[in-house]
Amino acid sequence: MVLSTYKKIAYSLHIGNNEDPTMLVDIDGGYEEILSDQGMSRLKWDYTGEIIFGKYNDSLISIDIKTKEVRSYIRYGNLDFAISSASSAIVFHSEIDGYLHLFDYELETDRQLLAHSGWRNFAISPNERYVAFVGHELYVLDIETSTLDTVYDVNGRDTKPSWNFSSNKVSYHSGDGMFIYSLTTNENIYYSGTFMNPSFYDENDNLCVYNYQEEKYHFFDASFNHLGTSSLDTGGYNNFSFNGDRSQIAVLVKGDNHSSLALFAINTQTLDYHQITEYKDIGSFTWQP
Repeated sequence: MVLSTYKKIAYSLHIGNNEDPTMLVDIDGGYEEILSDQGMSRLKWDYTGEIIFGKYNDSLISIDIKTKEVRSYIRYGNLDFAISSASSAIVFHSEIDGYLHLFDYELETDRQLLAHSGWRNFAISPNERYVAFVGHELYVLDIETSTLDTVYDVNGRDTKPSWNFSSNKVSYHSGDGMFIYSLTTNENIYYSGTFMNPSFYDENDNLCVYNYQEEKYHFFDASFNHLGTSSLDTGGYNNFSFNGDRSQIAVLVKGDNHSSLALFAINTQTLDYHQITEYKDIGSFTWQP
């Protein structure tokens, strides 16, 4: 397996007794604890690949992996946030004031976008014009015009929307099926099956998606033509994180009582992976962009 040039993966551990550290592992070997004492959840790298953001208690915080500086930015409650892959923009929902916010952590500017409740699982489009997110429905918010479109009545609120590279399609799952919504045509294509978290991984709008009944990854094109199935059996975990060019994913693999992180090359669609952590109780994780 040819390893990615993106070398580091941040992950959190669940040890208990208020000792849940945030770790940094190099895919070529070596571990580093970068935050102890309860650690962080919902980890995400910034666009530079040098700062890790996460939720700590009810605040948004960051860690600079070089200087180890920890910064606390804003209290927002117990929901979710998304970070841009191109700039220092962050979108989050605040339980404090009920608004969706656009926050720039470099300029330290904060803009209220829209009041709503129960928003989570945000995804910022690559062109930074749109935000897709889930409340009781799937929504697409145009940041420039503050126009909110309700796309579909989602069956369940655990879906994670994914933008394609061109910022004109959103993929998501709902119940026992998955969808691709086109902002250009307003068409919402449906494909039935026990799939979760369909995610675009190349400029041809091909999808990597987890089948929770089979516990394997499947691959589809943008018309839901089946491209292949991975022989990788995760043991029931559906969490994964792309590397910077989306050619590989880091996945959780289930052991007897714990979980470990492994790498998987999408283009092989085979059991082409290697384990990079010991079996531990791993929480959220994110691959360096």
